Amino acid sequence: MNDLTIKIQTKDGKEFKVTDKITQFSKFIATTVEDSNMVDDHIPMDISSELLQKILEFFQHFTYDLSKVKTIQKPLTSSNYAHITDEWCEGFFKSLTEDQVNEIIMAGSYLQSPVLFDYSCAYLACPFKTISIDELRQKYDIAEELTPEIEEQIKKDYPYLFKDLLPQQTGNDK
Repeated sequence: MNDLTIKIQTKDGKEFKVTDKITQFSKFIATTVEDSNMVDDHIPMDISSELLQKILEFFQHFTYDLSKVKTIQKPLTSSNYAHITDEWCEGFFKSLTEDQVNEIIMAGSYLQSPVLFDYSCAYLACPFKTISIDELRQKYDIAEELTPEIEEQIKKDYPYLFKDLLPQQTGNDK
C-alpha cells in the first residue's frame, strides 16, 4: 500500500482516519483491508474512541515503523520498564490507570497486535519482579493461602518466576 487512508469506526460511532502503515501493527486491520478492500469504506471496531485514541498515540510513537520497536525479552530482564522499552513508553503507560492498561491488553489481543499486547503486558508484569507474595495478595485481595503442594507445582511449572527468589543450590543440595 502507498500512503492510503484507512477509516476506522469505533463502537461509540466515531470515525478515525489513519495511515495504512497501521497494518504493520495490527493483523486484524491488515487482514480486514486485504480481504475486503475496505480502504474506501470504514472498518467497524469493538473499541471505544477513547481507547483507540490512546492506541493510535502508542503506534504513532513508533511512527508506524516496526523497525523502531524493541523486542520484549521473555522472561522480562528487568523490573524497570524503561530499560525494557523506552522512557516514552514508560510515561505513556504510567499515565493510564490499571483498568486502562488492562483494556489496552485486551485491545492488543483483539487487534492481533503483538507490539501493543507485549508492551502493555510487560508494563503490568514489571512490578511483579520486585513485589512479595504478601504484597501481591494484598493488592489483588487474595485471601487463601497456597498449600505447599500447590506452591511446589507452581515452582515446577514456572521456574523462571522464582529464579531470582530461590537461594542458589550448592553441589550438596542436589
